[in-house]
Formats: sequence, C-alpha cells, structure tokens
Amino acid sequence: MRVGEAPLISAIISNHNYAQYLGPAIESALAQTYPNVEVIVVDDGSTDGSEAVVQRYGDRVRWFRQERQGVATARNRGVHESRGALLSFLDADDLWHPDKLACQIERLGDPSVGVVGCGLQFIDARGEPLGTSVSGRSGRVLKDIVLLRWPGVPAFANGALIRRACLDRVGLFDPALSTSADWDLWRRIACHY
Repeated sequence: MRVGEAPLISAIISNHNYAQYLGPAIESALAQTYPNVEVIVVDDGSTDGSEAVVQRYGDRVRWFRQERQGVATARNRGVHESRGALLSFLDADDLWHPDKLACQIERLGDPSVGVVGCGLQFIDARGEPLGTSVSGRSGRVLKDIVLLRWPGVPAFANGALIRRACLDRVGLFDPALSTSADWDLWRRIACHY
C-alpha cells in the first residue's frame, strides 16, 4: 500500500431470507463516504428472492451463495472471499450511517487497536428512530468481556471494523457457538489487542 492510499475495507453482508431489507443494507454500504469499500453479500441459503435483489447491483457487489449453515459460517465465507485489509460486518436487516467507516478508521491509527465498534440507533420497520446506544469501552477490555460487564463491550459483529491481521492471528467466528460467536471472537481478539 502506498503512503496516502486509503486501505480497502471489505463490507461483508450476511443474509438469510431478508430480501425485503437487503437492498437498503447494500445501499448503505455503497453510500459510505469512506472512498475505498468493496461490498460482499454472502447468502446463507435464502429462499425468498434475495438473489434477485443482489443482481440489481451488478458488479458493484460481489455475491456468494452457500447452503444454510448459519451467520457465523456466512461471515467466515465473506472473510475468505474478501480482499480488504480491514473488515466490517453488516446484517442484511440493518443499515449503516454514511460516515460510519470514515469515523471508525480514524481510531485504527494505533496498531494496538484491533477492533473499533460503533453506536447503534434502533429503528422500526419504517425507519423511524426508537432509541440509541452509544456507550462503550476503549483500551484493554478483556476483563470486561470475560466478566460480561454490559453495556459497553462490543456484543455484536454488526458494525465492528476489524483488522484482517486480528483474524489471521486469532481465527474466525466459531460456527458451533451460534449467537455467541461474536462475543467469543471479541474475547480472543482482546487477548492480544
């Protein structure tokens, strides 16, 4: 990478039967103000027409389909297919603020930082705000993660910006853990970063 070049961020969208939300999720990833983003959709065995939604975006989105294996496996597939030095995950029924990646990447200037989370704004099906959560922790968070000190410890992969080097060091999401695969990955990363 040349000096001054913006590192590639791979936006990995996992999807299972969320065709009705998938288009807006993809558009929110494509609309990032950060200049160097690839968008990858991993479809985890959808049967609801999700493929047609992805095809509307042509070569602006890389699309992969797999048999139903769960969100952790879909995210791992996205990591394997991605090219970015940085990775961020987006569930198909969620949206990103246009400045999300631009704000997060500023925090990765320190090489000891492995993951940067973000606040959440909860919305209803019409996009109307329901509330926000912006509490968090910074620095060494391993003890908080292990002791389940919530709120403030990243619990969800959705929205995190992660250095690929972290995953190279500690491994990917554990598919056997289902909904706690995010927490487990943060714990493993926090042991080193």
